[in-house]
Amino acid sequence: MGKSIKGQTRTQLIRGLLRNVFGVDQLRSGQQRVIDSVLAGRDTLAVMPTGSGKSLC
Repeated sequence: MGKSIKGQTRTQLIRGLLRNVFGVDQLRSGQQRVIDSVLAGRDTLAVMPTGSGKSLC
């Protein structure tokens, strides 16, 4: 996650999007791992319980 885009790390960009688009301040358990996998270009299957935030991923 060390890469930066316009001076921000990927983590900072994700947190900004969470606040501005979804109105939340942090990811739920497991979401970061799914997002990182998708952003790395890997095929990703997320099996998570109802209400765990799969749609956000």
